[in-house]
Amino acid sequence: VEPKECIGLNAFDFIHPDDREMTDLWFQDWINSKTENNSLENRQVNRINGEVFHMLWTCKLEYDDSGNIVSINSISRDISDRKQADQDKLNFEKQILQTQKLESLGVLAGGIAHDFNNILMGILGYADLALSDLDPIDPAREFVQGINDSTRKAAGLVKQMLAYSGKGKFSLEPIDLNHLIDDTVQMLEISISKSAILKFNYSDIPVFLEGDPSQIRQIIMNLVINASDA
Repeated sequence: VEPKECIGLNAFDFIHPDDREMTDLWFQDWINSKTENNSLENRQVNRINGEVFHMLWTCKLEYDDSGNIVSINSISRDISDRKQADQDKLNFEKQILQTQKLESLGVLAGGIAHDFNNILMGILGYADLALSDLDPIDPAREFVQGINDSTRKAAGLVKQMLAYSGKGKFSLEPIDLNHLIDDTVQMLEISISKSAILKFNYSDIPVFLEGDPSQIRQIIMNLVINASDA
């Protein structure tokens, strides 16, 4: 700000509107307390471009022989860089905490999925035993087979959850990519934003590769979830 632009203005005219009341109250309390030296932080606004910056004020009261205040001497220092560094540090710490929370949730989800998978294996085992004891024409076979099929689908979802949490076992085997994506549809649909549209354009010919199905499935989920978030 040019000196001529300051004619008729005082220091309070440059203070950020949201900090004016706080600054005014601070000065009143300081003067009433008769403390000789004090310091204050507030925001100020560049009257030309509107830029906001942080200032640290070191203030001192001057008294006459009768003890009356005759002047206030202030030295100001721009601490915007320091405030930005403090904010960057705070943001980084928040990111670390968020990462730790996600890691904890991953461990928790992996543990729950592992226990749930054991329960599903028990249900599947009993369903298989029931099917082996039922006559081929028994009407109950349809319902028991439904339990068997649903349990296998649930076990497949749990396997995907275990893979996503990093607790799945590594196995190298031939993979039909179209078929693997098709098996991942349900997990993808519940993982992405409700505002995102999921469309599948499968290859007209089979696409085979060798790898760990759980790891490939996790890659696909990461790509789709990132795209949904973006």
